[in-house]
Formats: sequence, C-alpha cells, structure tokens
Amino acid sequence: MPRTPEITLPDLTGRRTLVTGASDGVGVEIALRLARSGASVVMPVRNPAKGRAAADRIRREVPGAAVDVRGLDLSSLDSVRTFAHELVAQGEPIHALIHNAGVMTPPERVASADGFELQLATNHLGPVALTARLWPLLVAGKARVTSQISVSADRNAVLWDDMSSERGYHAHHAYSSSKIALGLFAMDLDRRSRAAGWG
Repeated sequence: MPRTPEITLPDLTGRRTLVTGASDGVGVEIALRLARSGASVVMPVRNPAKGRAAADRIRREVPGAAVDVRGLDLSSLDSVRTFAHELVAQGEPIHALIHNAGVMTPPERVASADGFELQLATNHLGPVALTARLWPLLVAGKARVTSQISVSADRNAVLWDDMSSERGYHAHHAYSSSKIALGLFAMDLDRRSRAAGWG
C-alpha cells in the first residue's frame, strides 16, 4: 500500500499560528507540524488538561517549541469574545488561523450556552465569530485562514429553514449542514479578501 507523502512546510520562524481543537486528533498533529517548522502555536482548547498534555507532547518532540495553551469553548460566543479580546489586546499579528475544532453527531439535540444547536454553534458560528473578532490581527499578519470541512459536506444540504434543528433533529443532517455552512463562509471570506486586497 503506497504511503502518503510527508508534507513539508516552509520555515515558519517568527510566524504566529492558531489551531482550534489542537488538544488531540488531527489538531495536535497540525500544531506539531507547525511547531517543527518554527512557528509559535496558540492552542485554544475546551479541555485544559488535554491541552496541557498535547502541549507537553509537542515540547517533548520539538524542544524549545513555543506553544501557548488557552481556554476556549467555540460553542459559547461569550468564550469566543473573551479569548479574542485577550489576543487583540496583546496586539501580536496572527499569520495562520486553522479552524479545526468540531463536534460530530451527538445522538440527541444539545443546545449551546447561547441556545443554538451544538454542532451549528461549534462548527460554524464559533469559527465565524472567532475570525471576525481576531480580524485586526489577521489583517496585520496577512493571515491564511483555513477551515476544515468534512466528507459529510458532500451529503445533505444547509438546513436553511431550521439551521438550529429546533423543529426536528437528525444528527448527521445537522453535522453536514454545519460543515457546509463553514465551507460557504470560507469561500466567501476568500472572495471578499481577493476583492478588497486583505491579503
């Protein structure tokens, strides 16, 4: 069976990156690759213990890695506001924002702190709000904003008439709807950036 080729990143020394959901899975691997390339990595996580464990792993594998674990619950707009306010107050440009965190198919509808269906809140509304609130730092760093979608985006459609699944909940439909919505946001952000020269 052929191996997937190793992805080589350029030297990212002096670049500040932010990876949501970097406490495990794909997120910690992304953060590790960035750290190996010299980037400093901000790791906003919902679970502080898992975040610290992931950061410790990165530091073991990349001695001297600059990793910064912070608390963030993407399903809470108040948490997004607080987290972004702290970063904006520091004023350090962000060169890459990677929307990796996500929630997938809870068996029953769960409401976020703001009353939205949890997958919609975490997979779409939180990343959009985070991008908007970090905007000055993203523009300053001419950041690349990457949104991780899902193969589920090939199925179903955005639940335009009931995006928060208040009238009925189907876990997979709600998940794919949230991921398609995030993909549409990413495409429109790219279109607007090219048109306005945001970089």
